Amino acid sequence: MSTSRGALLKATLLVVVGGGLCVVGGFALRRIIMIDPLRVYKESPPSGSIPGVEMTNFDWKFFNGAKLVAEAHVQRADVGRDREQVKLETVRNGKLFDNGNLMFGFETDQAVYWTDTGAIKGDGRSRVFNRNLDVASQEFQYDPRLKALVITSPIMGKLSGGSVKATGLTYHFEDKSLDVNGIKWSGMLAQDDTRRPWSFTAPDGSGIRQSHTKGPITTYTEVKATDGEIIVIADSGEYNKDTDVLTAKGHVQYFGSDANMTCDQVVVDRKNKKAVMTGSVDMLVKAETSDKPEQVKIPPVTPVVPDQIAKDRPQAPPTDTEQKDAQEKQLRNGENVRDYPVTIKAGRIEYWYQKGKRHAVITGSPQARQEFPDGSWRMVWSDEAAYDREHENLDLKSTNGTQTVRMLNSLGDDMVAISVSVSTKKGEDRMDALGVSIRSMPIKDKDLPEDATQGKKGGDKPPPDLKGPIGGARRSGSKRS
Repeated sequence: MSTSRGALLKATLLVVVGGGLCVVGGFALRRIIMIDPLRVYKESPPSGSIPGVEMTNFDWKFFNGAKLVAEAHVQRADVGRDREQVKLETVRNGKLFDNGNLMFGFETDQAVYWTDTGAIKGDGRSRVFNRNLDVASQEFQYDPRLKALVITSPIMGKLSGGSVKATGLTYHFEDKSLDVNGIKWSGMLAQDDTRRPWSFTAPDGSGIRQSHTKGPITTYTEVKATDGEIIVIADSGEYNKDTDVLTAKGHVQYFGSDANMTCDQVVVDRKNKKAVMTGSVDMLVKAETSDKPEQVKIPPVTPVVPDQIAKDRPQAPPTDTEQKDAQEKQLRNGENVRDYPVTIKAGRIEYWYQKGKRHAVITGSPQARQEFPDGSWRMVWSDEAAYDREHENLDLKSTNGTQTVRMLNSLGDDMVAISVSVSTKKGEDRMDALGVSIRSMPIKDKDLPEDATQGKKGGDKPPPDLKGPIGGARRSGSKRS
């Protein structure tokens, strides 16, 4: 070791042996460990092959100048002849400091401490801990040049207030950032003065390939996150523990108790229990709700133009009167809206999922389709829509006061309106519409509202309004829009 290096590592060693206290001060550690009790029994052995000093069952402290760098209780220690390594066995209550500040504590079966650099490497059963983590592993190492704690073996324990399993981690003390590989994390996080569970894994339930934490922000690759109320799966995710907001991007899948969705991006605000989906949103509204979210396949929704459907729609196959009547009743009956799933496509969906306040605002040219077991269907288009889950009502609106709301089914019923409000409550058949024009409805005139029939005949009369059952058994007077 050079003279300058020895001067740099000027130190004081405190040793407690068998209850007695021995303090050696005022010398460099190199000077201390040059005392070799075996020198009379050997002649120039290979460097490092025979210990220079051996100590047992003592408290070890290492100083750099006046600053404490490391300390521990050690069962046994050997100082190598090269004077640069101290081998430690059965290390307990270990601590490593930087400029007097505790970086982390450690315990390990074996360790090597490099006196020239201040690096330490633990082997065997090991534990490292500080305010942010407390994990067990089979090894660890600290590099003072990088100011980084590195663990390359599987870990298990506590991290950021939750339980963690991972294949390795790197903690950067300079900027207090953390990189973890193969991570599975679960724990309780604050939300409105209460604590809510979060769980982060890979989509298949294994460890997430990589995560990075700096300050309150943690980013994940190929993540699955769930809190018991929702499940989010995406190519990447970013969680802010201060705001309790999760942002997921890329092939996003969202599963809730009422609806499942796919989109390009979702922002989940758990404090307000609000999810905002953007970028080609496909939504599956379940026929029946459940208490817990379930991962099920979400069928893709192909955007279609209503005029093209009307033009290309094949003629309905011939059926007997009884079958035809049953099909007409099924498609024109509002009581069965909740009996079958509904698929929705839109550019943006804002969904509040707290029970008692569940509702959605749907924009970006939404369209919805409901399929029936016999192959029949009904569809609706609008500029925007609002769904009130608590009162079970769907409002379809035009943004410019024109008849851009359109309803079409496989029977050939074709209606446009300025706005439509439909009850989705099971067993309730109700629809209110403003500015209605019926383009096609292959039923008898007696089944149509009187004003709707007059509006269909043309003239200067504006499109009528409709109120009552979807089948049109009741009627109301016309109003100008």
